[in-house]
Amino acid sequence: MISKELLSEVLEKSVVSYTEISKNMIRVYLHKENYFEQGYIDINIYELAHKCKEWALLNNNIKIYSLLVKDGAKVNIHKVLKLGTIDKTFRANTEPEAIFKACQYILSNKDM
Repeated sequence: MISKELLSEVLEKSVVSYTEISKNMIRVYLHKENYFEQGYIDINIYELAHKCKEWALLNNNIKIYSLLVKDGAKVNIHKVLKLGTIDKTFRANTEPEAIFKACQYILSNKDM
């Protein structure tokens, strides 16, 4: 679904792992810096998908557009504010999955 590296980037926390706790919720286990910090956070995957879109735009100047299509979801990414262009499409069964795929592509290709 989503890599722990991408989760760490988007949440700006050191992620150890995560697990699905329901259809729309995941529990993200965090590296604790000190004794008083909570060891995990629960996050809705739709909220996480929105955070991923914000991360792509604010940190990478890349706009992600979501489209729902008959056979699932389709996401297009477009680079903005930087020279050069990207026009890639990512498909998945759900919109969050397509967004996670697009963001993983961005993370893996930081030099775009």
